[in-house]
Amino acid sequence: MHLDGCQRYPRPHIHVDWQIAPTGKAGKNRKGNRRDRPKGNKTRVVPVAKRSITGYPLRDALRERVAAARAEKAAGTNPEGLLFPAERGGLLWHTSFYGDHLLPAMIDAGLPVETWDITEHVWDEERGAYVLRTRTERHAVFTWHSLRHRFARVCVDIHNMTEGKLMAIGGWENINTVQTRYYRSGDDNMNGGLAAFD
Repeated sequence: MHLDGCQRYPRPHIHVDWQIAPTGKAGKNRKGNRRDRPKGNKTRVVPVAKRSITGYPLRDALRERVAAARAEKAAGTNPEGLLFPAERGGLLWHTSFYGDHLLPAMIDAGLPVETWDITEHVWDEERGAYVLRTRTERHAVFTWHSLRHRFARVCVDIHNMTEGKLMAIGGWENINTVQTRYYRSGDDNMNGGLAAFD
C-alpha cells in the first residue's frame, strides 16, 4: 500500500498482488496456501481516494489501519501485518470477510442489502430435542463483480475518466470492452443523445 505514492506511481494507491482464493480449502490449496493470483495472473493497481463519493475519509482511515497493522505485526498478534486479519491474526476466509466486514461496510455506505429471517428446527443439546430458532440472513444486492462495474461507472460518471485511463485503472486488456460497456451503451448515453435534440 502506497498512500504517499511510490517511485512508479506518485499518487496514492494499493498494489494487489494476491487475493484470498474463494474456493480455498482449510489449510492449503493446490499452490500450498489460500492465496491466489488475481484474475489473469495480473497485479492490479487500485487508486485510494482522499474521500469516498459518500464523504468517508478513506485515505486517513487506511493510514490509521496500516499503522495499527504494523503495531499488531510488531506485537506478534498479526504476523503478516494484514489489513483485514482473522481474529487470531491469519488470513480471513472468504465467507468471514464477506459477512463480518464487507456487508457491514456496504450497509454503512448505504448500499442495498437484503435482509430476511429464517425459522428452522435446530438441535438443542440442553433440551435433547429440536427447537424452533429464527436467525437473520443478509445478502448484498450487488455481487462482487457488480462492484467492479460500479467502480467503473464512478470513474466515468464522477471522475470523468477517459477510455484509456479507465482501461488502465480497471485492468482491462481490451479497449473495446471498455468502450462497449461504459462509453457506448446504457440508458444514460441514450438519454444524453436524445436530449441533444431538445
